[in-house]
Amino acid sequence: MDLFLSVFVVVLAAVGAAVVAGIYVSLSAVVIPAFLRLKPASGAIAMRSVNRTSARWPLLVVLGATAVAALVAPVLVLALDAGGPSPWWVLAGSVLTLSVFVLSVVKTIPLDRRLGSMESAEAAEFWPEYAQRWTAWNDLRAAAAGAGAVLLVVSLVA
Repeated sequence: MDLFLSVFVVVLAAVGAAVVAGIYVSLSAVVIPAFLRLKPASGAIAMRSVNRTSARWPLLVVLGATAVAALVAPVLVLALDAGGPSPWWVLAGSVLTLSVFVLSVVKTIPLDRRLGSMESAEAAEFWPEYAQRWTAWNDLRAAAAGAGAVLLVVSLVA
């Protein structure tokens, strides 16, 4: 039972990290470039709509479950010592996965709030800078989540 539980939580964290990476890649590769093709005022309005819409339970459940699994996985694997996933790979994958949430809180969410708090004209003026800065941080989130997913999978076969 200990081995099953360890593997289950690591797989949950890996799948969650991969899904999160996919969400962030789609934002950087498709959504932001599409919004940049609009007039700045329209791009800012569209992004504010995305930000408001994303703060709902479906996405929050995926993000929250992934964070919890990434927090629990290394503790569980080390505590149970069931001979399953490699603890150091789990720890490395979990740290990368959790770094996504730190980047969100420290970098992208403050940018989102700043854009959301502006009047339309100011938001339109800020939009190109916002898009460039936000995309750079989002790319880092996508890379960290993707790498975290890979390392968590590696822990299952190492």
